[in-house]
Amino acid sequence: MKKLYKIFTSLANLQENPGDQNHIGKRDSQMLHGEYLLAKRSSNGWVYGQSFLDNYLGWVRDTSLTDVFNTPTHAVTSLMTNIYSAPDFKTQPVETLSFMSRVAVDPATATDGFVLMQDSPLWIPENHLIAIRDLSANPASIIDTAIMFADCPYVYGGRSAQGIDCSGLVQLALQRNGIHCPRDADQQESVVGTAVSASTIRAGDIIYFPGHVGIMKDDQTVINATVREMKVVVEDLGDMIQIYGPPTAVRRLQP
Repeated sequence: MKKLYKIFTSLANLQENPGDQNHIGKRDSQMLHGEYLLAKRSSNGWVYGQSFLDNYLGWVRDTSLTDVFNTPTHAVTSLMTNIYSAPDFKTQPVETLSFMSRVAVDPATATDGFVLMQDSPLWIPENHLIAIRDLSANPASIIDTAIMFADCPYVYGGRSAQGIDCSGLVQLALQRNGIHCPRDADQQESVVGTAVSASTIRAGDIIYFPGHVGIMKDDQTVINATVREMKVVVEDLGDMIQIYGPPTAVRRLQP
């Protein structure tokens, strides 16, 4: 079995072991609305496959998948956004989508600040979107993107404002700019940007520790999602070195 599906719920857990719903596996993750799963097999309401976004493997509930869809044209750039049954802010939201969710919309349908989603008769705020083709052409500061998640709760394997982990925060910040980024810190460390000396560290560098990663806000502080605070925070680099030990790598996106 090889079949392409799209996530049509707001979030879908991508799990190593679907039989244990109380435990998050080491390589568990999440998929966002509009992301693709290449299915390889199915069993008892679960589909096993590979995320097109970062090649992660796991099981997804079949109730989060659809095989009828239009190719996504835009990505969500606000931390969260609502979708509505009509282009009217006084209607009740139908669902909430997260940052970097993918949607198919037709800009020609723009009405009162909303655009129509092609996969369903639902509307989404136009100014919460960017064309996917424009992600790299109109990049955002990865620092600003990470700070947007300040105080969002920590969830191991999380990739949204509802819950995010350290490598998920870095992955989403880079995806905002059309930069491919693996899912986990140990996968990112050797491929993201280029290696630089810790003695030259500066704002925007991505700093790796054993089992942890963050984004430098400046040359002294780090934005990171941490289990110690159970949320996204800005911390002193010196304090983090006391906790984790010396950085294992510092990666820079631009020279």
